[in-house]
Amino acid sequence: MPAMCQWPDEAIITACHLFYQRHGCWPTRRDFTPARQLPSLTVVTRRMRTWEEPVRQAQAQLKGGA
Repeated sequence: MPAMCQWPDEAIITACHLFYQRHGCWPTRRDFTPARQLPSLTVVTRRMRTWEEPVRQAQAQLKGGA
């Protein structure tokens, strides 16, 4: 799995999209683990301040078609 330096913001958001496609739901704080092919919760909160932020951005991109 990628190390922290390999998880830029856009990669975290993309991982949220992929999680949604695989599982049919958005990741929760408990899902942020390399075992689920997501960065760890620690990595996400260090990069994006909260675990909700990348999910919010992924949802906005999906709705906006970005």
